[in-house]
Amino acid sequence: MFGPGSTLPGQIAAVRRLLHAGLREQVTRGPLDSASPSLLQFVVAHFCGLQHEEMLALFGNAGGQFIDHETVAAGPSHRMEFSPAQLFRRAVALGAVEIVLAHNHPSGIAQPSADDLASTRRVVRDAKLLGIVVRDHLIVGGNAVFSMSRAGLL
Repeated sequence: MFGPGSTLPGQIAAVRRLLHAGLREQVTRGPLDSASPSLLQFVVAHFCGLQHEEMLALFGNAGGQFIDHETVAAGPSHRMEFSPAQLFRRAVALGAVEIVLAHNHPSGIAQPSADDLASTRRVVRDAKLLGIVVRDHLIVGGNAVFSMSRAGLL
């Protein structure tokens, strides 16, 4: 926190948390749209500085509005273990019918790997069986974001 005895890294971390909270607030007020600048800023800020991979799920309701977000997987810098069952349990618990997935590449390269493409296709297929639509899967490398939806890969 701020004040006497606080360190510069601590102050920077506090400011970062405040900025991220502000970005989240902007995302919660609008539709779950992976092309939204607010959502893209939120996702990039979420992954900023991570040296390991994480998968973030953003959940939306039947009206297309943001419900919540959750980290659903994590792993070392080059691979993570991802459980679609955990993702779908959370979606069902929230009453979500739309999901935007996002994960980071600590290498800074915002391009999907063959494994990313294959696992995303399986998740999209399985989600349909549950009446859930995967709207997009974003790959974040540094400040760059690759959209599988916009690239026609979903």
